[in-house]
Amino acid sequence: MCDLIAIAALLAFASLVAWHGAGVLAQSWQLGARSNSALAVPLSIPQALWWLGYVGFVVCAALLLLRAGGAMLAGDLAAANRLIGARSIEEEAADELANALAARGGKATAS
Repeated sequence: MCDLIAIAALLAFASLVAWHGAGVLAQSWQLGARSNSALAVPLSIPQALWWLGYVGFVVCAALLLLRAGGAMLAGDLAAANRLIGARSIEEEAADELANALAARGGKATAS
């Protein structure tokens, strides 16, 4: 349940940043603001990319929240934990070992 609250709080914060970022982008667009450099790049170009990144993050976080919430409502706490829960140290170590072995071609060698 705490993980669900954390995802909701993260979603709220990212949404707030995206909302205010849209205002900054709109203002730069209306003013025709340009960077203070020799290129004089319109500020709306990098700001639009930055804003689109936040929008993508908000969409992903919302979908993750919906999937995890749906799993919790269905009583599938294991699925919700796989989606938004933290992995144990043992799971992390096993994953790293598997990745290291795969990088070596699957061969374990004694040191």
